[in-house]
Amino acid sequence: METETLKSIDKTLKAILSILVADRPDNPLKLREQVLRLHTLGLRPKEISEIVGRSNTYVSKELSQMRKLKKERTSSDGKKKK
Repeated sequence: METETLKSIDKTLKAILSILVADRPDNPLKLREQVLRLHTLGLRPKEISEIVGRSNTYVSKELSQMRKLKKERTSSDGKKKK
């Protein structure tokens, strides 16, 4: 049990540090970019919502939209041109 807790804390700290390192005053990360980065690092929507200060619904909606855009890009890139 203690090992799982430590792994979870480690994952969360890495995610927060990733955002802090990338977030510069002259070029801050947009909220959507923060959500995507945290998701890419393996955090669940609930964990992401706690970090960025938005609702779980908001984060889930953003992730859904990102998946949809990724799917659209993938399908349009795979089509053959005549």
